[in-house]
Amino acid sequence: VSVKQTLYSKAIPHNEGTHSADKVLTASQLLGRLWRGVPNAARNLTFPTAASLVAAMPDCVVGSTLEFTIMNLATSGSKDYTIISGAGMNLVSSGTGDHNKVKTKKARNFLIELTNVSSSTEAYNVYVLGDSTPI
Repeated sequence: VSVKQTLYSKAIPHNEGTHSADKVLTASQLLGRLWRGVPNAARNLTFPTAASLVAAMPDCVVGSTLEFTIMNLATSGSKDYTIISGAGMNLVSSGTGDHNKVKTKKARNFLIELTNVSSSTEAYNVYVLGDSTPI
């Protein structure tokens, strides 16, 4: 049995800048490996659908992975990002509490693992890699 696993590493960071609305992240933004934003209040970040993520990762297979970081560059107040699952996404964390948050003046690392790449049934897990890091 042959297993092909790919770590995607296209690195083109996305700078959202200051924003006053919730955001839906695109597959290409996640493939850029770094997403930076300055929310003016607490905001939701909805991850892309599994179908769009698989479509953006040519030759991907079950087990393909992608690491990325979300940076919250707000400088004061409770302007946290809350991670919202897109269709076909499962958020996985071994931690407790705010594992689905990226707090003000912090960064958080994530790992995506594709769990199904078949058309119409695409799926992926997002693993939270440790606690938020001060920036």
